[in-house]
Amino acid sequence: MSPNATLRRMQSRVLPASIWCAVIALGLLIRAVLAGAPAKYLGVALWAMSVYFLLLVISPRMRPVHALIGCLCISYAVELAQMTDVPRRLSSIHPLLRLVFGEVYNPADLVALAAGGVAGWAVWVALGRIRARKSGESAGLETPR
Repeated sequence: MSPNATLRRMQSRVLPASIWCAVIALGLLIRAVLAGAPAKYLGVALWAMSVYFLLLVISPRMRPVHALIGCLCISYAVELAQMTDVPRRLSSIHPLLRLVFGEVYNPADLVALAAGGVAGWAVWVALGRIRARKSGESAGLETPR
């Protein structure tokens, strides 16, 4: 692979990686500042959103809808696995693993996970449209308004 191709591949991961880091930071901030149900459900939604952007870091050419499907599959699998003892055992190893795997199954989390995945998808699609509009304007092309 040429150095230019390697650079392009790295650059295609910068934006989703930056958003992924921002989502994680926001989730940790919410856990530190809020309490109760708002902290819990916002945290769950942001967890799913972080999965969405992590998928785009891993596979930057993935279509947004495929990243959403992958995000929901992973998120629901982790949540449903909480009906077993495996996530609880993993969570007891280290506090960070508790943030990743959780401990207790809650059906309401499935709604928050879907909301987080859809929010990630919406952010990514909106950014794609903004970037497309800017590249069209910078090339001197007219963009529909």
